This record gives sequence, structure tokens and C-alpha cells, in this order.
Amino acid sequence: MQIDKKKIATIVSCLALLVLLPVGCNAYFTWHYKRMAQPLIDFVEQYHKVTGKYPKTKQEIGYDNTQQNVGPFYILIDSTQYNVFYSDDHGNLFLYNSKKGDWEHVGK
Repeated sequence: MQIDKKKIATIVSCLALLVLLPVGCNAYFTWHYKRMAQPLIDFVEQYHKVTGKYPKTKQEIGYDNTQQNVGPFYILIDSTQYNVFYSDDHGNLFLYNSKKGDWEHVGK
């Protein structure tokens, strides 16, 4: 029995694509959500720097993105921290925690 190296290479390539494609898409959307939320985070931080407090809502700082129903969303947790988050079509939640200064994928 002879092994057809081209068929094996094709099968391995297809399997690798099936594994790598979702990983690449997830990385792209995570990058995209972070990039789209950065202006809101910058506005909130600038407001805090000027007033010494965080806004109660994003409308308080004049940030209006009602056209976008996926985010970024803003929630004031308490006087020392806030969260900015996005939700995608699959129920994944990408959360920026101002206390940590970092993003996390919360999941479904």
C-alpha cells in the first residue's frame, strides 16, 4: 500500500484550518472590541481626571452610541471603578475592568 502524500497534506491542512480559523476570528473580534471601546474609556478617564469622579452614565460625558446595540456599554460600579463591556452575537462578553486596567473574556 502506497501513501499518497498530497492527500495527507491536504487533509492535515484542512484540519489545521478548522482549528486555526476560530482562534483567529476570536482574536480579531477581541482586538476589534478593545479598539472600539477605547474612545469611551478615554472619555471616562478624562472626565475623572477633571472632576475627580466617574460619570454615572456615558451620556453624562456626551458619549452616545445608541445606533450600536452591541456596545460599548458602560456601568459605574462604585465611586472607584467602572466597567466597559461588549457583547457579541454568540453571547460572549468582553469586559474592561477599570480597577484592573485590563480586558477579560467573561464568556457566555
